[in-house]
Amino acid sequence: MDEETFDRMIREEAFLEWAEVHGHRYGSSMENLRSSSKAQSLLFEVDWKGASQIRREIEGAVLVFVMTPSLDDLIRRIKGRGAISPEELSVRIRTATLEIQKVQDFDYLVINDSFDEALNELQSIITVGCCTRRNNIPTWTERWAKEIEAQKKGKG
Repeated sequence: MDEETFDRMIREEAFLEWAEVHGHRYGSSMENLRSSSKAQSLLFEVDWKGASQIRREIEGAVLVFVMTPSLDDLIRRIKGRGAISPEELSVRIRTATLEIQKVQDFDYLVINDSFDEALNELQSIITVGCCTRRNNIPTWTERWAKEIEAQKKGKG
């Protein structure tokens, strides 16, 4: 998307969240959210600023902070993505240091040491979210109320 369109969408509040990270702007459009609203769970990959915006906009949002097991591992992963200048690496480390200080604002922490284990933890968090009373009580109570009413009519 071009800069002019992005700026217009910001002015029109067309993003659920948006942020500028390392000179690039990212955002999650409300239109995409609305088209996905029938989904049981939605997963966004955002930085702490985006997570904070989502927390404000979506009641009951569950925030998961995913991080590497160590600074050395983070540096190895960043360098593994391709050529990076020492200055850019320094900026990314400073950013990570600031982001780690926001971990207390999240509901869960997943250490991505092993992809399979981190994925399993994330799936478990999603499952727990789907099974909470907050999500299930209205659906089940409405269903039971309808079944009880139907049963009463059948006996009457």
